[in-house]
Amino acid sequence: MHENCVQENIKGVIIIKTYKHLSDKMFQLDACIQAIQLASKGKKKRRNVQRILSNPTPIALKTINQLKNGTWKPSVKEITILREGAHKKERKIQKPPFDND
Repeated sequence: MHENCVQENIKGVIIIKTYKHLSDKMFQLDACIQAIQLASKGKKKRRNVQRILSNPTPIALKTINQLKNGTWKPSVKEITILREGAHKKERKIQKPPFDND
């Protein structure tokens, strides 16, 4: 997790700082499933996305538990190079995988 989002209490337990009770919402199953569905936009033809969307509850529960325990880590991102515009300026785009296994 980002170091600004977590802090240790006196007993050494890591707790997540809140911003307008955002962490409370992020630990709700419905909100996590909705986030999975939003993240799948434009990717629904891919097999791994279809597998997750067919039953998002286990993935959502796993993610919630990892976030609560502080064990969630983002996976390695694929870097794609795009050349856009009239000058064909080169941009490097990081694309994380949809499934974080």
